[in-house]
Amino acid sequence: MLTILTEKGNDELKQFVIEVIASRKTMTDEILTDLKAVEWWNYKFQGERLFKNNNRFFIFLAYKDSFEDARPLKGKLEDIRIKVNEKLSLIIDTPLNHIKYYYDKDKGLEGPYEVNSISVLVTN
Repeated sequence: MLTILTEKGNDELKQFVIEVIASRKTMTDEILTDLKAVEWWNYKFQGERLFKNNNRFFIFLAYKDSFEDARPLKGKLEDIRIKVNEKLSLIIDTPLNHIKYYYDKDKGLEGPYEVNSISVLVTN
């Protein structure tokens, strides 16, 4: 949709698209400063079918300049390897994030939970 607005829109629409993409990049950069919040969200809103309250190392994927599904970034194994190795090399000096959340998507699992996690963000 943003491509269509850029190609067929007037100058005002084109400027809007430029600002939206710049905002996306800013938000993606800001997420790097608080990955704990993204980890919390993943625990809190995980699906009931695959619910687990286990410690995790998350690898988050995001495009800085696009709102597309970032699953294709899974193919950038070298970029992922570099980010994971960087994080693992610092793991002794990096405290794990202690996540507290209340799970309520499944009545059989409902309740307060605590877990430890750590993560990296891989971008384009």
